[in-house]
Amino acid sequence: MIKTLWSVAIGLIGISVMILVHELGHFLAAKLFGIEVEAISFGFGPPIVKWGTKMRFQIGIMPFGGFCKLKGEDDLKRALARKDRHVENTEEGSLYAASPLKRFFLYFAGPLFNVLFAVLCFFILLSLPVLSPASPAKVVLASDYPQLFSNANPSPAAAGLKTGMTVSAVDGIPVSTFEQMQTLLGERRGNSSVMVSSGGMDYTITPVNGIFGLAEFISPVVSSLTPDSPEDIAGLRSGDVIQKINDNDIENMFDILLVRSSCPASVSMTVLRGTRIAELSYEPLSDDSGRMKIGFTLKKEGKMVHNYTFSQALVGALRQAFSVLSSGFRSLADLIQGKGKLSSTVAGTFSASTSIGELTTAGFHENFSKGLRTALYLLAGVSISLAIANLLPIPTLDGGLMLLSFVEMIAGKNASPKVYLICQVCGFAMVGIIAVLMCFG
Repeated sequence: MIKTLWSVAIGLIGISVMILVHELGHFLAAKLFGIEVEAISFGFGPPIVKWGTKMRFQIGIMPFGGFCKLKGEDDLKRALARKDRHVENTEEGSLYAASPLKRFFLYFAGPLFNVLFAVLCFFILLSLPVLSPASPAKVVLASDYPQLFSNANPSPAAAGLKTGMTVSAVDGIPVSTFEQMQTLLGERRGNSSVMVSSGGMDYTITPVNGIFGLAEFISPVVSSLTPDSPEDIAGLRSGDVIQKINDNDIENMFDILLVRSSCPASVSMTVLRGTRIAELSYEPLSDDSGRMKIGFTLKKEGKMVHNYTFSQALVGALRQAFSVLSSGFRSLADLIQGKGKLSSTVAGTFSASTSIGELTTAGFHENFSKGLRTALYLLAGVSISLAIANLLPIPTLDGGLMLLSFVEMIAGKNASPKVYLICQVCGFAMVGIIAVLMCFG
């Protein structure tokens, strides 16, 4: 229950951030064009807290999202009451006192800021250091596990290598990680023989069909668990060292895979937790082929490295944002041509918004870095989706208002008050119809 509430809270915060970024675009554009902002609201509904005189700040009773109220509502009301043909004689600082060109860019600023926010998220994502594999060159002989590796290369065992040995050099070239060893062996797949060193001894091995038969030794130390998996419910925890499963000694990952291949109906596990021994029992889940599912991962050693420079991260972020933006517009084009479904194209966008909390919580459950990356990626994607949705030529949305401003630029005058009123009514009606179609379409 607490996990669900936490996921919902994170999701609402994420959605609120994207909406507030959108409104920030409108706010800054209004300030730039001399249009007065009457109120900034954090959240919707009646204000529970408000302060300020010339510009009011408030916190709505619904604590997510927000809006930016611009001066001009009174001008429109007076024009409607007088039945004016156009909104004229406006107050200084009113929205309708600004030129149609300024209003066009004012409306465009909201979606623009959502795209820029996505670029920022992608930039941070690419700038973050990543965990690069850096496991010791400790090996497992594939020939020791014939149930898992059929026709395994017997050369390493014949040369005297044993599972658990750590390779220190390949053909005299020092190696410190399994990845370095793997790279050097890959370069020698066509050789007739290769010399590897371990513990001060040299061993000559021969590749068979380009394969040396050396796999990575991964110790049975639990890294993370799938939430609510049988292992999680049974009490397995991160950091546990698995010693036995169903009376089988476990020394590395392949011992666990051997147990998995036997498709056990129940599991008894002995783990070392700190300085004490813990016994766990559970009934594992099975996949479609009947094999036991494993609801945990094992720790791998690594080091944090930066893959991108500042300029590379910036270029990559721009490309990623453009890619997502292009994909979104293609989905809308398919929808217009009858190739897509509204429920998957539009509703999918908002479904992604509600998934922010759930997926981010799952990521943080595994580790902070994964949770942060998941949050940044989702926020970027949904922020661009929000920009695309607001650019639709629907009255009351930014796209519809931009279209109206463009028409006003061509006509050289403001639209009539009735046009503004009709746009508002039709806009709300169209948004309501879309919401119904998303639910039942």
